[in-house]
Amino acid sequence: MSALTHNERSALSRAERALAAAAPAIQAARRAGEKPSRETIQQIAEATAWTLALVESRFHDNALLATLEAWIGEERAC
Repeated sequence: MSALTHNERSALSRAERALAAAAPAIQAARRAGEKPSRETIQQIAEATAWTLALVESRFHDNALLATLEAWIGEERAC
């Protein structure tokens, strides 16, 4: 696999920051038995969109896509 382009690295960085920012709120909501806030869900959705766009355009990794789809389904069920 070739090195990531600047735009690809940027997309991964944005996704990582969004997920890192959302993680404490997700954990707190789960411990309290509540759903995460709309803002937290939006952060996760944006990170997922950036990641999926990168995967679809570059990596074509069906196993990763299946894992992400399963994770999204589990999160929606909570």
